[in-house]
Parts: sequence; C-alpha cells; structure tokens
Amino acid sequence: MKSKSQPKSEQSNTYNRCWDWIVTDGNCHYAKNRATFRSYRRAPGKIGGSRVLGVGSVELRVRRCSGDGEINTLVLDNVLHMPNARCNGLSLPKYRETHPLTGVDDEGDHVEARSDDGSEPEWYAEGYHGLSRVVLAGEPQGESHLSDDEHYMLSVMASNEEMEKLWQRVRNRSWVA
Repeated sequence: MKSKSQPKSEQSNTYNRCWDWIVTDGNCHYAKNRATFRSYRRAPGKIGGSRVLGVGSVELRVRRCSGDGEINTLVLDNVLHMPNARCNGLSLPKYRETHPLTGVDDEGDHVEARSDDGSEPEWYAEGYHGLSRVVLAGEPQGESHLSDDEHYMLSVMASNEEMEKLWQRVRNRSWVA
C-alpha cells in the first residue's frame, strides 16, 4: 500500500505507465517508461531528433489471438528508451528481421504474427484510435496519450550513423537490472 509520505513521482509512477504498444513501420522498437525494461543500459543521446536515455530488453505478456485466452511472452531486444514518446512502439520490420520465419498478416489495423511453421499465433494487434495496438494479457490500465481526433506518425527511423553512436555509448556502460 502506498503511503502519503512517498514522493509524488513515486506514487503516480504505476498509474502513469503507458501500456499502449503500437505496431509501427519504423526500424526501431521503443518504450516510453523505464519500468517497462527487463534489462537496461543507460546511453543518452538522440535518434531521429528525439531524446533516447538508454536501450534494453522488454518482455510483453501478450494474447495469442482474438477470442483466445492463451498467453505468450514476447521478448523484444534493443528497445530504445524514449521518455518523450507518445506511446510504445513495436517495429514490424525489426520484428520480421529477428523472427524471419514468422508469418505476419495484416489487414487494415488488425495484425497477427504466427509461429515459424505458420500454425500458431504468437501475438496480435487490434485497431485503436486508427492504429494497430498489441493486445496485452490482462488488459493492464495506464496512461494513454492517443486519441481519435489526432493523426500520428509514430515510426522511429534511425540512421546507421545514429545507431552506431548509440551502440558505442552502450558498449561503454554496464547493464542495469
């Protein structure tokens, strides 16, 4: 139970966490909140003109398909920590790169990623404010900065030069739990 003596930032941290994972066409996965990361290296810099504080791995508990309660754990590596992002982003091109045999079907704002042999869904996304949002297990509630009355460009496109600078900073840092 939270006590009233805790700092305001600590009290609201759980409630302010963004749980929106939007499927993007960029070349980088990114997460808004530090609490999202399973492993993390601090590596401040900029990617595409946006502030990056670090990089790490994220585990998402996702539903496999619509109407099915089966849960899968999706592991995303090399996720950028971008605290000023409007939401979290799952890069479909990056996902395909790291899961080359996985079939990904997308029809409008519904996306479904299938296992290597194409038989079993790994995760899916449904329409949300005109975007495709990954369906998380347990439907966690948090802060959303997305609405129907705005148009969003959420893809993060990092140049090879930007990524090389980031990885240079990462190599000089230690992993943080």
